[in-house]
Amino acid sequence: MTSIIVPVYNAAAYLAECLDSVLAQSEPDWELLLVDDGSTDASATIGQAYAKRDARICYVAQPNQGVSAARNHGLRLARGEFVAFLDADDALHPDFLATMLAQDADIVVAEKSRNKRQLASKGAVFAAVAPADFTRQIFLDGGAKLAIWGKLFRTELVRDIAFPPYAHAEDVFWLYLVVQRAKTIRSSTTPLYFYRPNPAGASRKFRLDWTDSVDALLAILAAAPQHAAWIYPRIFLETFRLCQYLDPVSMPRAYVKYRRLLFHAARQSLRAPWWIARRALLTFIAPWLVFCRRKYRVRPIYIKFYANQNLGDDLMLATLCRRYPEQIFAILPDDTAFYQHFTQKNQLKNLLVVPHRRLDAWWRTRLMNHGKLIISVGGSIFQERQPISWRRVLALRIAGLYARARRPLYILNANYGPILTRRYAKFVEYVVGKAKDVCWRDSTSQQQSPNTRMAPDMLLACPRPTIKASGTVIAPINYRVRPNLAAEAVVYEHNLAELTPKNCRGIAFCRPEGDKQALDQLDIRERLIYDGDLAAALNYLAAAKQIIGVRFHSIVLGYAFGAEVVPVSYDLKTDNFLHDLHEQGIDKMRAQATEQFAALDKVLK
Repeated sequence: MTSIIVPVYNAAAYLAECLDSVLAQSEPDWELLLVDDGSTDASATIGQAYAKRDARICYVAQPNQGVSAARNHGLRLARGEFVAFLDADDALHPDFLATMLAQDADIVVAEKSRNKRQLASKGAVFAAVAPADFTRQIFLDGGAKLAIWGKLFRTELVRDIAFPPYAHAEDVFWLYLVVQRAKTIRSSTTPLYFYRPNPAGASRKFRLDWTDSVDALLAILAAAPQHAAWIYPRIFLETFRLCQYLDPVSMPRAYVKYRRLLFHAARQSLRAPWWIARRALLTFIAPWLVFCRRKYRVRPIYIKFYANQNLGDDLMLATLCRRYPEQIFAILPDDTAFYQHFTQKNQLKNLLVVPHRRLDAWWRTRLMNHGKLIISVGGSIFQERQPISWRRVLALRIAGLYARARRPLYILNANYGPILTRRYAKFVEYVVGKAKDVCWRDSTSQQQSPNTRMAPDMLLACPRPTIKASGTVIAPINYRVRPNLAAEAVVYEHNLAELTPKNCRGIAFCRPEGDKQALDQLDIRERLIYDGDLAAALNYLAAAKQIIGVRFHSIVLGYAFGAEVVPVSYDLKTDNFLHDLHEQGIDKMRAQATEQFAALDKVLK
């Protein structure tokens, strides 16, 4: 039997999908230990319902103590010969357990993917890896190698090894200790584990807990100084990332400590064998080489946009590429696999997707400044979602794209606010004053910033596909995953359900933000989940006679296609757009939409 441990904390948006992936396993001999770490959302209700549904699922609750305590609790309860860890917002391939158990090793490792369509078990090839080699891979490769999910462990190896009480990078030290005990390790590059980046997760924003990652590596170094040549390059990379956000005024001790460690790790890394140092440095250098490939005779134009698999923002990106076919555009998305597929699917031959391994802000702007100019396209780039301290604003000015831009900066399709603090307002003024051209997409935003211009959203000029329209399509959002909207989720879902007619079709504009789960909550059976195919998504929208739009760009595209639009506003940008629509009319706004490109046309055409 295999014990699957799932620590849960406020994961209601994705928990059902995670548990369904376990229930779908082709290997039936398993137990699922669901450890609720003091969730305050509907996670407990979902977990208890699944526990009643299947006797193999065990739901236990504990006061909030952190993910390490939850995993330790699960290890104490585990009865299986093997144990696997699964995050509550991720999922498994149906053959994950069967494929991994067939290897009969102390540790079995599978690759992860951020795209479910890339998960596959057929043709999976596993190779034996010596524990010493795997230890080296942990420090030199990082990434998924440092994580404990996507792996299968023999229980007798891990039973008495507790996770340290770190809030961040808690599995680095634990994994190192387990690998030292293992005798057989088998690894594959076949993706069997679906990893979903969590925008609200600890790894997606700066916290002081980031020091835990460095401290864990220092603890390993103290326990195993013989691996110093492998560990110091990783300490250098993690400390370099941390030092960008430490403020010498408010955190002088931490700043001095980690700055000294940075230079010490750099000196020690230079003493490592040349091939180890090369592996560490290529984390930064390789994207630069790709970005500056000689096959492009002109310098590329960097596009800064919301690269999160969002239909509206991806369509704006494609619009730019198609409007200026003679130019080479470059993007630096976190999910390079998705956007490489996006480029091929939509035949954007002049779009260069630069692969990288989560570049830090300073290095990212160095790459951007190598291009001809910088284009920032998207609505919410000047939106203060919560009160931001002066230290955060200072970090943005020091390490942010706009403050470091050395090339002409053009800002398109933006909206102003909401702005909650005066300090952030000054930051916006600084950026607007630095830009070569700023074009807001609503008149309210333009009034807040003098010496700028306004043109309606560029997607209003999107041509309508020639297809017969009938029925209703709804494009919802998931209130539960948005901190500023979560409190209103129940009322929103009830009202939207009342508004949705029978036989309504649905479209998920942005899977990573939970739009698919929003369709599940509305019980929409006929649906389209945006997967990078713009033509399919636009045809699906154009086939609707009526569009119930919660997603902002579903409202914009609905008016562009001449559909009957029922707008559901959830933020300021929608309110401003509807105000302009009432004042000017759709025909005038559609004619003005192409004026977003007025300044760029003079430079690029």
